[in-house]
Amino acid sequence: MITSLYAALLTLIYIGLSIYVIAGRWKFKLAVGDGNQDNMKRRIRAHGNFAEYAPLFLIILGLAEYSGLPASAVHGFGLLFVAARLLHAYSLTIGERYKDGILTGGIRFRSIGMVGTFTSMALLALVLIVQWIANSH
Repeated sequence: MITSLYAALLTLIYIGLSIYVIAGRWKFKLAVGDGNQDNMKRRIRAHGNFAEYAPLFLIILGLAEYSGLPASAVHGFGLLFVAARLLHAYSLTIGERYKDGILTGGIRFRSIGMVGTFTSMALLALVLIVQWIANSH
């Protein structure tokens, strides 16, 4: 099952983001919370945002694959989502510029990441609806 490849890749990214949060906790000497540190807030949100989108994506990708979506399309959606999530995490953790907690630049990669995330998920949702309609006769 192709979806298992993307589940593995996304798991590795999730672990990387988790380690990045842990490193921030060591750096800022925090057991819990963000210590009102902007850098720590971004680390936590990059991790949390990833955790909010990846599970649903894997469910709909797996359902579409199981329902007969061609392998090339499964890979296309999987690659788009992985790339989008990497761009989003990069932007949120490293690529953006802030002054006094206010975003001052560098949001381009986050925007591209969100568009890629929403596009892959919305198109997969439509694929599932079309597959359901086609098979409900």
